[in-house]
Amino acid sequence: MKEIMEASKINDKMTELFGEKMNYEQENKNNMAYWFPLLKQIKMRVPKTILVHTGDCELIGLLDGEMPEKADIFFARLKSAILEIGFPCFLRSGMTSNKHSWKDSCFIESLKNLHGHIGSILEYSVLANIAGLPLDYSIWAVREIIPTKALFYDFHDMPITKERRVFIKDGKLICNHPYWPSNCFKREHSENEIRELQYISDDSYKELQLMAEYIGRWFTGYWSIDFLLDTKDNWWVTDMAVGERSYHYPGCDKAIN
Repeated sequence: MKEIMEASKINDKMTELFGEKMNYEQENKNNMAYWFPLLKQIKMRVPKTILVHTGDCELIGLLDGEMPEKADIFFARLKSAILEIGFPCFLRSGMTSNKHSWKDSCFIESLKNLHGHIGSILEYSVLANIAGLPLDYSIWAVREIIPTKALFYDFHDMPITKERRVFIKDGKLICNHPYWPSNCFKREHSENEIRELQYISDDSYKELQLMAEYIGRWFTGYWSIDFLLDTKDNWWVTDMAVGERSYHYPGCDKAIN
């Protein structure tokens, strides 16, 4: 009962700060623990992924330089998953990767400074929580890195590749956008690089529509689906989120508020 009362107080505080009731059921759907198992079940093309739960370990102590109780159990499971996936691999929590810090967060080349990578993702999750998004960090995912063609590099040497964000509602395509807006990068890149990054063929557009609407048979409501193109021109599903909580290109007349 005490925990429920505390949660109610937090929700009321969020309402005071942000003017709307937090929909925790909606937020929980953003977690990989919700959507990833179903994607695997319906045989979508997804990166090999191992989910690891923190168990009884409260990781937040890492941000204070403390080693939480039972952290050794969690780290042992996480290291085992990393070794099974192989290097390099991609690390994220169930809800975020802090990928804009690439080499210090989600990109894992060895077990060296694994605590630092987790701390970077954890800190980002806490800061996002302050901004009103309750990012859960009890679930972690170790993922294979799909071979891609890097068109250029940005955000701590992150390879920027061809990706798309597709919105669906009740199983039907709403819109299909380049994942990377042209004005989001920290470095300057040529018009040709940006044009190539954002271009897809008509065939790719149709393929993404078919994949997205197939996914929509099992995910009712409003969703965004992120796709990544590999070196063999195959599209992979890398992320999903409820549409109301997903970045949408400003000015898109098909956006649903």
